[in-house]
Amino acid sequence: MLSLLRLSTHLSRSGPHLGPHTRSLSAATSSILTRLSLSTDPAQPTPGVYNGTGWGGRGELIQSTNPATGEVLGTVRQGSLEDVEETIVAAREAYKLWRHVAPPKRGEVLRQMRAALAERMEDLGDLVSLEMGKIRSEGKGPSFCTRPLGTY
Repeated sequence: MLSLLRLSTHLSRSGPHLGPHTRSLSAATSSILTRLSLSTDPAQPTPGVYNGTGWGGRGELIQSTNPATGEVLGTVRQGSLEDVEETIVAAREAYKLWRHVAPPKRGEVLRQMRAALAERMEDLGDLVSLEMGKIRSEGKGPSFCTRPLGTY
């Protein structure tokens, strides 16, 4: 109870201008986001929907927060129902072309995807660590689990 009282007192003294929404990112967080070409400005929304031709989203804004530190990592624009419907239509159209691609070529595309993921594995693992509040070695576990997906 005393901790809650101290926190309440601190928040009332610090005022809204010092809250987590306006402070700058830590150097480590900023470095990880920059390496992944993600915005380091938590106030600038990151599009959260890829529809096959580009990034977007017309849904609500959500904040991604490091649960271990409370640091706001960024704001993400979610997809709307319209985004989902448009993406499904685009996926169906892409499938009409993809199904005619020879299996060896499809395998090569998957291999290239796996290679691209492998190149970014350290950075992706660091991002998972930030978003989940995990230590670095645990953050890399889920990222490495995607590796076998492109190996056929």
